[in-house]
Amino acid sequence: MTIWNGKDRRTMPKNKEKRTMNNNADKEIYDTEHSEQIFIDNFINKQDTVQIFLLGGMRIVGTIIGSDDYTILLKRLKTTTLQMIYKTAITTIQIYEDK
Repeated sequence: MTIWNGKDRRTMPKNKEKRTMNNNADKEIYDTEHSEQIFIDNFINKQDTVQIFLLGGMRIVGTIIGSDDYTILLKRLKTTTLQMIYKTAITTIQIYEDK
C-alpha cells in the first residue's frame, strides 16, 4: 500500500496474515438482530400497547403495527396518528401499564 504524506512516497509492508471472521462473533450478532425482530414481532402480533423511550428522554405510547430493519411504525394511543420511529433513536420498549 502506498502512502502519500505530501513530501515523499513510502510503501507500507503488506500484512502476510489473512484475517478471518470469527464465526461465533458473527453468529452472536445475527442472533441479537434476530431476537430483536422476534421481540418486536411479538408486540405486533399481540397488539399490546407499548411505551417507547427515545434517546432524548421522550416517551411515546401506542401500538406497534409494523417494522423493518431500520424503523418501527407506531399507532399513537388515543389518536389515529401513525408515527415512524428509527430504531437507532430507541432506548427502551416496554408494555404500557395504565395507572
